[in-house]
Amino acid sequence: MNDEDEHPQRYALVNELHARPSPRLSAPCTAVYLAIKEPRDAANRDRGRDVAHLAELCARHGAPRPDTSAGHYTAQLGRHQLRWESHTEFVTYAAFAPGLPPNPFDPSAGGGLSAGLAASRARQTRCRGDDPDRYPAR
Repeated sequence: MNDEDEHPQRYALVNELHARPSPRLSAPCTAVYLAIKEPRDAANRDRGRDVAHLAELCARHGAPRPDTSAGHYTAQLGRHQLRWESHTEFVTYAAFAPGLPPNPFDPSAGGGLSAGLAASRARQTRCRGDDPDRYPAR
């Protein structure tokens, strides 16, 4: 491949992929994955709120604060390794822990992590001034 055949954003994309390597996991392990998207105009959301939510989660678990300009973040939260990524229209949270839960696909396998994320996001959405009945806390 020569320079004329390369896409102008090829190097930026390759560098981004290398900045976010896949996690190294040992079997058996438990994985909890959440993708959160704003209901309206998600691509133009306030990304500062996304990082503020991540910072709140980290503070609750005694983990280091993320950089306010972060597009991705990794930290140990108790027995879970957290991976957070900001995408164009959504954010993702992935938590990995050694061992298997007693019941496969049990939402409580996140050790309260998934419930805490959902409740915290619901509070932030309501604080934004939206109708609280539209986004009930779970």
